[in-house]
Amino acid sequence: MKHRLTIEFDNEADLRAYLDNTAPPADTDAADTDAADTKAAPTPDTAEEITADVDADGMPYDNEIHADPKSFTAAGNWRSKRGKSKEADQARADFKAGGGNVTPPEPETKAESGMPGMPGMPTGAAEVRADPVSYDQVYEKTSDMMARHVIDGAGVMALYKAIGMDDPSALNTNESYRSALYAKLCEIEAD
Repeated sequence: MKHRLTIEFDNEADLRAYLDNTAPPADTDAADTDAADTKAAPTPDTAEEITADVDADGMPYDNEIHADPKSFTAAGNWRSKRGKSKEADQARADFKAGGGNVTPPEPETKAESGMPGMPGMPTGAAEVRADPVSYDQVYEKTSDMMARHVIDGAGVMALYKAIGMDDPSALNTNESYRSALYAKLCEIEAD
């Protein structure tokens, strides 16, 4: 289906102002047209340029699928290019399924944040994060344990319930589920 949009302008200055993404001059008449042509069009207020290389998920910017200039969604993720939302969504799913390839920044300690510590509570040590677990790691661990008859299909389903996961496809995109399942598999293997 094709759509047509027609916009009419009273003069060239209004057209140029519109094309420059600025508001047309107020009440420009034919006598002012020559004066308006010689004046430089006002520049629009621009948002602060984003210089970050990764978004809130740690996903790197890709100029093939992400908007140019760089911009974030409300969730802090890269905004996709027009017509590239499916590719951007797939790239994000692949990125998360692979466990990501960017180490998230270390959490700030209370002492670093300038927040006073509570009496009797340690203030120096930051929480230590484990490395992300990829879908492939979980799959290989599960397959290996099933091949060695350490666990069976029913046991795997019981582990899904134990970690609060209803849909196994959630392992593709949810690193928390992958980490929890991997930890449970390691516990069983250690017994």
